[in-house]
Amino acid sequence: MVAIERLEWAIEQHYKSIDTQNTQRTITKNWCLTVWLLLLAVLISGRFTQAYAPGVVMTFLPIVLFWIIEGLQASHMKIMELRVAELEKLWLNSESKIKKSSDILFYGSHQYQSAGVKMNMFTFALFRMETVFAFYALLSAINLIANVVFIVGLT
Repeated sequence: MVAIERLEWAIEQHYKSIDTQNTQRTITKNWCLTVWLLLLAVLISGRFTQAYAPGVVMTFLPIVLFWIIEGLQASHMKIMELRVAELEKLWLNSESKIKKSSDILFYGSHQYQSAGVKMNMFTFALFRMETVFAFYALLSAINLIANVVFIVGLT
C-alpha cells in the first residue's frame, strides 16, 4: 500500500504545478497583447503605407505564435490534470494504474502519454478550450477589423 502522506504530497505538488501553468498562461496572454499592440502602433504610424500586406501579416504573426504557445501550455496543464486524477483515484483506493509506490512521482509524466493523447490535448486546447480559443479568436477578429479600418482609411 502506498504511504498516504507521500500520495498527499504528490497531489499537492501537481496542483501547485497546475497553478503555475495558469499563471504562465496569463503571462503569455499579456505578452501577446503587448507585442500585438506595439506592432499595430507601428502599422498605424504609417511605416507600411505603401505595402499593406507586410503590416497586416506582421500584426497576425504574434497572435498565431502566442496561440500556439498557449495551446502547448494548456495541453501540458491538461496532462497534469490527468495525472492528478489518477493520483486521486489511488488516494481514494479506487482502481488505479499505479501499482508501486515508487511510481507515484513518475506516473503520467510525458513518457507515459502517447503521442495521440498529446496531439488530442493540443488540438483541444487550440480549438475547443474556451480560455485559449475564445481569447485568440476574439483578438484575431479585432485585429482583422483594425487592419480593414486602417487600409480603408488610407484609400
